[in-house]
Amino acid sequence: MIKIQKTISKRVDELSKIVTVCEKSLQNAPKGRLRSSLVGKTVRYYFCEPPGLHSGKYLKKSDEPLIRALAQKEYEEKVLSSAKEELVSLYNLNEFYKHSSMEAAAQSLHKNKKSLIQPLFLSEEEYAQKWQSQEFEKNDFEANEDLISDRGEKMRSKSEVLIANALNRHNIPYFYEKPLKIDGKTIHPDFTVLNIRQRQEYIWEHFGMMSDQSYMDNAFFKIHRYMTNGYLPGKNFIFTTESESIRFGTRQIETIISGYLL
Repeated sequence: MIKIQKTISKRVDELSKIVTVCEKSLQNAPKGRLRSSLVGKTVRYYFCEPPGLHSGKYLKKSDEPLIRALAQKEYEEKVLSSAKEELVSLYNLNEFYKHSSMEAAAQSLHKNKKSLIQPLFLSEEEYAQKWQSQEFEKNDFEANEDLISDRGEKMRSKSEVLIANALNRHNIPYFYEKPLKIDGKTIHPDFTVLNIRQRQEYIWEHFGMMSDQSYMDNAFFKIHRYMTNGYLPGKNFIFTTESESIRFGTRQIETIISGYLL
């Protein structure tokens, strides 16, 4: 429901801007209407101003600015009418979702009955909590005490700490080095993250030593292995890189988070 309301809200904002633009433009539009007719292969335009002229005054080629302005006026009037009609429907739909929520059905049950039911679906918050409650054996390694995330996780690089802290700051559920079975082998992607709104899980690998040829070859091998096992960039797989000459930081992280995870 929250996802639908967000979509409605976004569309309402778009339509409201269109209404404002059209209303402002129409205040300065010329009076009258444009009529067109086809004579042979030639299109002729006429200026009509009710009441009175129905056939209209013939507009010459020199009147092209007026012709275009009248056509634009008719177009914007139609857009304005459609936008306002859609806004009314969206307002009504939004009110419906405010007062009729399937997510609230479980909450409306008496507390003695809630423990007896199996919910048919979870709210975004419940889904995120369930996803984050997964348990697994953590990958143990010797860590630098300076490389600790805001959640107290020991990590392997400064860039990984930046990613983890940004995810945490945006309240995006994630796991660090959660085991994953691929080709019969267990690997540990840097991050497993959840887009709560879309309920989509992503693997996020950061390749931070791409200036090193051996490291780069291994990174390309990992990317190839992910892709051959159904992890496709932009769909369920994110990878970032850096090298001695190309730095990686918060700007790139924020762009990826806003593009894929919010």
